[in-house]
Amino acid sequence: MKNSEKMNTFLRRTLRRKSLTIAAAFLLLYTLSGFFLAPHLIKTHGPGYIQKYLNHPASIGSVQVNPFIFTIECKDFSLTDPRGFPILEFRRLFIDFELSSIATWAWTFREFSLDDPGINIVVESDGAINLAKLLPPAYSETEPSKTVSPLVRLV
Repeated sequence: MKNSEKMNTFLRRTLRRKSLTIAAAFLLLYTLSGFFLAPHLIKTHGPGYIQKYLNHPASIGSVQVNPFIFTIECKDFSLTDPRGFPILEFRRLFIDFELSSIATWAWTFREFSLDDPGINIVVESDGAINLAKLLPPAYSETEPSKTVSPLVRLV
């Protein structure tokens, strides 16, 4: 048997192994999910999530995720009040996560950059500040205390 025939036989046996097929399928799924599904979900469901919890409309221009180097980039974000006036906005947000985040149970960043941030603070006619409407209402003394989740660890 020649070396090329041995190599072909070895390659055929290797490619038929279930573990290799499963690993290749997982890698393909991870790649497609990271590059295509994650940006789509962030762009389409992110503004709705913000609308639900902050009661203010939001929009995101574009989102790019690289699942292999753990980066995310969001462009042209805007949070407006119900009348359409901008409250918070930025041109570009770039986050480069470290793989060590998994081991330390803390969000660890190599880079975090925010380009052209904007905050428009408006004092309403009743004296309230528009940013205060983004915060949850204060709990009253009569309301039973609620458990507060701990802050996220950052490095």
